[in-house]
Amino acid sequence: MANALISLLDISKRTGSDPAIGLIEETTTYAPELNDIMGRPISGTVYKSTSRTLPTVSFRAANDGADTVKSVYTQALSECFILDAPLQADKAVVDAEAKSGINQSVGDIMFDEAQAITAASLITIGTQFYYGVTADAKGFAGIRSLTAALNTGAGAPVISAGGTSANVQTSAYLVWNDVKGVHFVWGNNSGFSLGEWRVQQVLGNNSKPMMAYVNNLQGWIGLAVNHTKSVARIANCEDATSKRLTDAIGAKLLQHLPVSMLASGGLRWYMNPQAAYQLQLSRSAGTAVTGSAPLLFAPTPVELGGIPITITNSITNTEAVVS
Repeated sequence: MANALISLLDISKRTGSDPAIGLIEETTTYAPELNDIMGRPISGTVYKSTSRTLPTVSFRAANDGADTVKSVYTQALSECFILDAPLQADKAVVDAEAKSGINQSVGDIMFDEAQAITAASLITIGTQFYYGVTADAKGFAGIRSLTAALNTGAGAPVISAGGTSANVQTSAYLVWNDVKGVHFVWGNNSGFSLGEWRVQQVLGNNSKPMMAYVNNLQGWIGLAVNHTKSVARIANCEDATSKRLTDAIGAKLLQHLPVSMLASGGLRWYMNPQAAYQLQLSRSAGTAVTGSAPLLFAPTPVELGGIPITITNSITNTEAVVS
């Protein structure tokens, strides 16, 4: 992909806007995952986790012996990946527009671009959190890869809402937000860094040198999923055939989680607006609020099975059927 520079046209489009309104963000994706899920820094860019399965202990009769037992330890080695978003703008173009005196300065232009790249990074991480290498092969694995098949035994619990139409499914993901469960890992003891804008020589569109304002947002980030049941999924939520997310299906999934995890307070549902609407509809006696029947339609859901819900645009409505 060719390098993208802030152009004269980009800057000119900013000129003359009402300063009370400012920029109107046309990208409406809401991706709360990075703000919602805890993170911890590590000294390098690789992290190791150790899981323990407890031994089975039993009673014995008097004068009998007993089997010796031991715990089973499993280690997993994971890594952080570089998220990098370079920015550059022709110094002559930015300076010329800033000196025009029409509701903008060099600082205004640079601030807006820095703010935009930060918002775009949140969206990228939100998508990667669920879809992993399917979204970007150079990033970390997402939680969908751990919940790719229906399962109520060992490993991540996954059940179906019953949808069977190809590529029109969505899911509700349950995440245990805990250092022993799911959390982001920041490499090199640092989060994202966005430095100061500076002027340096770069190559222009014609591969010849020019002076430009440059910056970049950069950081090492990985995703730790330590406990095998710290992610769970209600898959195959399909609105068209009424195979929807319901309280009953949510309760069915919760029975497969450890009681200690349920009591921890760290669990949270993640679903998109369509799945939330399905849950809302399942709780409703009617289809609309009217003057004569003001309480027929349930309010927007904020919990499922007593566990808080976070609404996100990072989960799609085009997932494949999980079997």
